[in-house]
Amino acid sequence: MDVISVAFLTSLGQFVLWVIIGAALGFVLGWLVDLVLDRTVERFLDRIGIGKKLREVGLDFSDAVGLFTGVVIFLLFLQLAVSYLPSPGGLWQLVIDGIFYLTNVVIALAFITVALLFVVLFAEYVENFVARYREDVARLVKMVLVIGLLWASLNFALS
Repeated sequence: MDVISVAFLTSLGQFVLWVIIGAALGFVLGWLVDLVLDRTVERFLDRIGIGKKLREVGLDFSDAVGLFTGVVIFLLFLQLAVSYLPSPGGLWQLVIDGIFYLTNVVIALAFITVALLFVVLFAEYVENFVARYREDVARLVKMVLVIGLLWASLNFALS
C-alpha cells in the first residue's frame, strides 16, 4: 500500500470511530436528560396541569428535550468526524455544509420546543391572574400573549 491509501484508511477509521462514539454518547445523554426531566420537570408540569395540556397537543416535554439533546450531540460528533476526511470539494463539500446546516435546524427546533412550554406556562399564569377580575379580558390577554411570544420565539429561533 502506498502512503496515500494508508492516510485515507486512517482518516476513514477516525471518521467511523467518531460517528460511533457520537451515536453512543448522544443516545446515552439523551436518555439521561429524558429520565431526569421526566422525574423532575414533568412531575411539576403534571401537578399544575400544563403537562396534560402539552400531551393533548402531542408534546411530551422530557421526551422532546431528550431526543433533541441526543441528536445535537450526534450531529456535533458528526461534524467532528467529517473534519477527519479529506475534502476534495464539489459534492462532498455540499454534504459537509448540509451537516452544519442540519445542526442549526435541530438546535432551532429544540429552542422552539422549549419556548413553546414557557409560552404556555406564562400565558396560563397571566390568564389565571386576570380571570379573577374579568374572564373575557383574560382570554383576550392570553391570546395576544401567545401570539406575540410565539412570534418572538420563532423569529429568534429562525434567525
